Amino acid sequence: MAQNLGQPMQVLDTVRMARRRFGRGGNGLQNLASRLGVAPVQAHRALADTLTTLGVLEKLLEPLAGWNTTLADALIAQGGPMRLDESQPPTSRLPLELEEALESGRPVRMEYLDANERRTQRIVVPQSIRHMSGETILIAHCQLRDARRHFKLDRIVRLSRIADPASQE
Repeated sequence: MAQNLGQPMQVLDTVRMARRRFGRGGNGLQNLASRLGVAPVQAHRALADTLTTLGVLEKLLEPLAGWNTTLADALIAQGGPMRLDESQPPTSRLPLELEEALESGRPVRMEYLDANERRTQRIVVPQSIRHMSGETILIAHCQLRDARRHFKLDRIVRLSRIADPASQE
């Protein structure tokens, strides 16, 4: 089957699926394999990593009916369709929950590692994303501080949608 060069390809991303299931952090291939009970053949070898990725994907699909699931359900499990466009330089993707909150102006519940590596729970209303000094920064209104705050994206451990804005305890 010939592929049009330069055309984006739809992909399944085990990291995105794992983030939606387990939250951010610790979703590298070896960590996921261990967490899901997949025995890696050997780390950092092309064929071995491919087989480990297949095992991880199978485990991530199990709650959706395994290989009997539809592609649409698998795409939903990763947070929606994702395209790999080889003609574009790689870009850092935002977590789906953050993208949605930025578009809708709705709050999200966030688990965040502060400067002392302590996990804190916050409800924030994302306002924008900025790149400063080589870091990606979320600018959001933080309900904990009742102020506009800056959060380093790589310190966000978990984001979750808030189904009912009235439940923002």
